[in-house]
Amino acid sequence: KGFLTMAPDISRGKCASDREEAGHLMQGLDFKGAVADIIACALFLKSKGCKKVGIAGFCMGGALTIASICNSTEFDAAGVFYGIPDLNTVSLSNIKCPVSLNFGLEDPMKGFSDADSAKDLSVKMGELGIQVELQLYEAGHAFMNRDSDKFNQAANDEATAKLLEFLGKHL
Repeated sequence: KGFLTMAPDISRGKCASDREEAGHLMQGLDFKGAVADIIACALFLKSKGCKKVGIAGFCMGGALTIASICNSTEFDAAGVFYGIPDLNTVSLSNIKCPVSLNFGLEDPMKGFSDADSAKDLSVKMGELGIQVELQLYEAGHAFMNRDSDKFNQAANDEATAKLLEFLGKHL
């Protein structure tokens, strides 16, 4: 789609073969180390001539996206999909880039990715002067994950188009 992309190996070479193993990897993740790796990727891209760097993440990656933009000004746009970190561990006031929040209206994961938490996050960001867009889809958690039973083709297509438009506008 015209973007150079990079995906950091936050699991340090480990790869899950099923959901249970993925859950163990996620629980054992060095969250601060993963954020440092993500920021290092942005710095690397800029050192190679990229003038602007965007970030997008899904589920845990969405939470990592928020944590990364709270800990670095290297990002010029952020797409967050159904994942919010513990807001007691990050400072939203540090965010300097536009943010696109994308969540499912039918997501039951209270405090992490449900629609009410997404709405609250959007309000908090707006009150801090952060340029934020909230998109809510008629879908559940992991609606863009083709391997999930919650995959929703219509929501996936709409969210992909909106993300590409958002990134195109800001990058």
